[in-house]
Amino acid sequence: MGKEQSKEKRHYRLQECPFCHKLLRNVKNHILQKHQAESGEGQTVLSKEDLLGSREKPKDEEIVYHCNNCQAKLRKGENPCWQCGAQLIWDGLE
Repeated sequence: MGKEQSKEKRHYRLQECPFCHKLLRNVKNHILQKHQAESGEGQTVLSKEDLLGSREKPKDEEIVYHCNNCQAKLRKGENPCWQCGAQLIWDGLE
């Protein structure tokens, strides 16, 4: 028939947490949940460019603007709005 499997539950060996010195069965999980800042595990390092995004826009990617009145899509400098005829102020935009 094959190998008989033991129906007994296997108990994990108690290990000491290096941060709070408690005896636990699953120390790795405890560290990830309780001591993430101290251990540095699970943290990703982000650069300034990751947080702010790159300033360079590809030439084929055009910024889309919207009319304040009717939410129609506009190109920069388009005046008046093609849909509702509202006069738009483009001052202050780069």
